Amino acid sequence: MPSDRIPAITILPPTLHLASTDTSTAAELLAERERVSLIWATRIRMGFCLFASLLTLFVAGRRSEAIVLGLLFLLFFLLQLFLLRRLMAGARADHVGLFGTLADVAILCTLPVIWHVIYSNEFTPLLHLSKHNLTATSLALITVNGLALRPLNPIVMTVAAVALHVFLALVGIFDSRLGGSSQALLEALGDGMSALDLAFVTPVIIAIAGAFVALAAHAARSTVHEAVGREHAEGQLRQQQLELVLEAKMAAVSDLVAGVEHEVNNPLGAMRSSTDTGTRAVSRIRQELE
Repeated sequence: MPSDRIPAITILPPTLHLASTDTSTAAELLAERERVSLIWATRIRMGFCLFASLLTLFVAGRRSEAIVLGLLFLLFFLLQLFLLRRLMAGARADHVGLFGTLADVAILCTLPVIWHVIYSNEFTPLLHLSKHNLTATSLALITVNGLALRPLNPIVMTVAAVALHVFLALVGIFDSRLGGSSQALLEALGDGMSALDLAFVTPVIIAIAGAFVALAAHAARSTVHEAVGREHAEGQLRQQQLELVLEAKMAAVSDLVAGVEHEVNNPLGAMRSSTDTGTRAVSRIRQELE
């Protein structure tokens, strides 16, 4: 009997290599959320700059103050626009956020310098430096820095604002123009304000507000971190479920192909066997006839 056989038809499915579509880690997802938050914080800061530029036109006591402060806030607006473009280009959020906070500190410390140059003279006590809109500006900048979901930013801004208020209060209280007179100090303060309010109460209020904003930023960051962790875990679970479904489908396809292979090879084997038998019978008949 010849040993050659018709090769069995084998149809096997290609090996399936599943690549995870969820390549982002939880840390990367959190960094992306922080970057989006910082983008919104920068946009709000830009809006604050525009609002402050317009507001100085109405509340400034002198035209020179309106011009200088308007230009300062516009310059600050352009700086924030540059930071926004960096964020949109994919720059690291922590570096950009800290730079924005330091820029806020710089603009807050620049305001008393401008007021000193414009309003101070040999007869004006330095107490007026603490009685402009410095406190409101400090609270606004602290709040804006808390929107970036990084507690360090409002903390840095709060420390700078408190230190600036205490410094200006002490410089104003011990100003030589007052001559060490309590009555002159009360007259310079005016509006029912006391030296205690200026040197202690106002900085404490700013410190409390800054601590509240920092705690709120920390709580929001923790909430976002938990949400990102759940989102990442759910994404991995969905990916695992998808892999299991695909593996089950491929197993079913393999069984189907094996069945088809069996049903095709059996008739072919029978045909081969019949052909061999017929060939041997014809050969024997020829031999007998010869």
